[in-house]
Amino acid sequence: MYDTSRETVTPLLRHWMVGAVECGEPLIDLTAVPALRLRPTRRADLPVRLRLGVVDRIVAAQSLLPVHLRLLVVDGYRPARAQAGHPESAMPGNLGHHTGGEADLTLCDPLGQELWLGSAVYDIDPPGTPPELTVGVQCRRLLLRRALSTVGMVGSPRTWWHWCYGNRQWAGVAGARTAPYHDVGTAEP
Repeated sequence: MYDTSRETVTPLLRHWMVGAVECGEPLIDLTAVPALRLRPTRRADLPVRLRLGVVDRIVAAQSLLPVHLRLLVVDGYRPARAQAGHPESAMPGNLGHHTGGEADLTLCDPLGQELWLGSAVYDIDPPGTPPELTVGVQCRRLLLRRALSTVGMVGSPRTWWHWCYGNRQWAGVAGARTAPYHDVGTAEP
């Protein structure tokens, strides 16, 4: 007979076992946050918005980077109508960006020029052995990971650009009993 007492759940899959209790924290339009850069290719009808706690953490992470690097926000909260057909929606275990606690981030220079991090945002690294990356790309990914992890955000090993705080994925990795962010749903402005 199979002994289930020895089963383990990897932290990235633990989010399926964590509930969420909505805390009511507001979504912030990032055009009102001068400390952050936004990718210029964003759709004008979908402003980049994130929960206040996530914005605070990203701004704090920005201050941990060397002066020649900046965080570049690619995407944040996406209502259900914008989630369908998005490249991330096809990822296994993806919870979407419906809580406002998920951000897609990369690095840029002080003028806003996006830097290469070994693959395009939304390209998923293959499982197992990491892809062959130049020393420069490895360093940039490490700086991104260290800055965001230091402020309490959680990333994914295969999606270097996807970071979260306060959602079920974050709670599963952080060991929290519940996630403070749930589906923004009808509360969106």
